[in-house]
Amino acid sequence: MRSRVPSGKRTARPLSVACLLGQPYKGVLQILQVGMAVLAVLLMQACSGNSEESPLASPVQSPLAPTAPATAGNNPGEQLESSALVEVASGRKLSLDAPLVYASFAGDGSLLVYDTARRNPSAGLFTVALDDPNLPRTPLTHGTIPAVNYDGSFIAFYRERPGDPNRADLTVREARGTEVVLQPSGTLAAWSPDGRWLAFNQVFDASTPERIFFVFDAETGTTREVDRLVFEGGGDFRVPSEWSATSDYFRHYGGRAASPLRDHEAVEVTSHAWWVANTNVRMALVTDGSYFGPVRLHTQNLDSGVTTELPLGDGLTGAGQGNSPFSPDGRSFALVSNLAIPGIAAGTRILNLQGQQIAKVAGEFEAWSASGEFLMVRGANACPGLTIFRISDWQTIHCLRDQQGASVQAEFSPQGAQLVYLQPQPRTSPGQPVVKNVVSILDLASGQEQMIGEYVGCVQWSPDGRWLVASTICEGP
Repeated sequence: MRSRVPSGKRTARPLSVACLLGQPYKGVLQILQVGMAVLAVLLMQACSGNSEESPLASPVQSPLAPTAPATAGNNPGEQLESSALVEVASGRKLSLDAPLVYASFAGDGSLLVYDTARRNPSAGLFTVALDDPNLPRTPLTHGTIPAVNYDGSFIAFYRERPGDPNRADLTVREARGTEVVLQPSGTLAAWSPDGRWLAFNQVFDASTPERIFFVFDAETGTTREVDRLVFEGGGDFRVPSEWSATSDYFRHYGGRAASPLRDHEAVEVTSHAWWVANTNVRMALVTDGSYFGPVRLHTQNLDSGVTTELPLGDGLTGAGQGNSPFSPDGRSFALVSNLAIPGIAAGTRILNLQGQQIAKVAGEFEAWSASGEFLMVRGANACPGLTIFRISDWQTIHCLRDQQGASVQAEFSPQGAQLVYLQPQPRTSPGQPVVKNVVSILDLASGQEQMIGEYVGCVQWSPDGRWLVASTICEGP
């Protein structure tokens, strides 16, 4: 098996989801994102680890159902009654004909794989070839929780064992249709940005505190153990591995960074840190055990082994819930202040790596755009909702207001030039079970807005920013 990822190619940041449930903090979203993976952990059997390289199991060919016809509409304002794939530039839609449970885009934006198996066991996995103008929606195989590598040449997923719905195997499928069941089986699978390595954890075994972590190599077809430890708690076993942009390391829930490279040893890392830019450096804003109080900038270089800390002062709090407080170029970061002082609105300070203040804006930090040109905050006095600042002059360019107590949710596109935002609409009657959401896209340079539709659920960007998946159910990353 040989990965076809071009040399030097890097994927966009991990798949992102904007949740339409009205929570202002994306830490809640992280729990939702891993819910399906937790279920997979509980369903799968415990397996013993093997420190030697183990070849893949014998290939299995799975017959495919007939190709389903594509149905694409052209009305940007029509209601999305089920899940849909939306082309951002034109508003064209492809109905996915079922509540989408778990979706994964190839890093190069060429392929979408989605799962309807938990709502429709006979459907399983579907693919959409995004470079085909006809957008063929093709049944792939039976399985759930797909994860696609950079160029779509490999798809990892889980499949229930025949006759045993309480057990599932981690399976890798090659583009030509060959399938292999990984041994040992695992969970929380995550592809490296370059598309070569699949990191996964050995199936959770409550009878032992030992945890074992593996990588599958798509170039050689082998699986190798890269780290093991006695788990003493304190981590979150539901969180998938987090890869550096270089594909040299992945941080797993055991509080360590392991590597698929034989000359790189696993090292202890700060769990709530972020990989910075295209490096093997992790940065964190840390306190002495409390969310409020003196904050330090913690920097750990995994290549050199050097760790440094810089005190930033009292009365500050670490910024960022679900998004990195560090700018995309790694040269500055956002720090929220005043949250511990009653009656004083939160403010966000922008500091350089030397701790010098660059700017200060009203509101609590939400996210940087991927381009580094814009910053989003929540709760500024002049805007009860989300405020977008232009970094070049720190001017407000847009205000997205909350509606009747319901928080507007927003997320920058992977390239940072656009913003998708979701405004909950109030229930029209007391018996209405759900809240509809109006989904729109804002072009940050021109200020032009495009309404996508109304629906209940979540949306997800493709890594190239060309597509959105809109769904009535969204349980995946």
